[in-house]
Amino acid sequence: MISQEIKRASGHTSGEIPLQTLILSISSRCHYHCEHCYEGKNLKQWEALSIADLTKLLREAIKLGIPHIQIGGGEPMLRFDDMLRLIKLGRDHMEFWVSTSGYGLTRDKAWDLKVAGLTGANISLDHWDEEKHNRFRDHPEAYIRVMEAVENCKVVGIIPNLTLCITHEMASEEQLMNYMELARKLEIPFVRFLEARKAGNYAGKDVLLTGQEQ
Repeated sequence: MISQEIKRASGHTSGEIPLQTLILSISSRCHYHCEHCYEGKNLKQWEALSIADLTKLLREAIKLGIPHIQIGGGEPMLRFDDMLRLIKLGRDHMEFWVSTSGYGLTRDKAWDLKVAGLTGANISLDHWDEEKHNRFRDHPEAYIRVMEAVENCKVVGIIPNLTLCITHEMASEEQLMNYMELARKLEIPFVRFLEARKAGNYAGKDVLLTGQEQ
């Protein structure tokens, strides 16, 4: 997948590159109310896709040879058993990562995910400062749950990375270097930067980064 994406980005390809990544949003539920949530207007207490629906989609992805699956939500940990079933179904054909706030990613569940075949976890951390991250997620324990999830992943052998949606406040060298220093201390192998978009809870708001911020 990495080789194909490098070819795509550099333009060094003689033909069409097949789909490399599929994001399966398996849950419409979440206990947080995050400032930037892309699905903020769609969060519900019921699931739009049944396990039969998701299994059918995954089997199609296997047929297409898609090598990388990201499982997201909402909060996918709220549908833990179904997530295990999907990973076990596809583990011989593709690599699985979960995108999570860290909510519910206990040591026992991290171990179950590792045994099922999970490769890595994209763990969302919106600020290096604990108070500001908690306020961004509208939950008093959001930061500590990230820290626990990172440690639990490391212990069982799941690759943890931090995912940051860069806001105007975070788009400065000082803020980003503070964030990266925290990632270094946590022994995070890589950090994923995302840009805010005018969608979900950010619809109609001034969130797009300027050229200088980019």
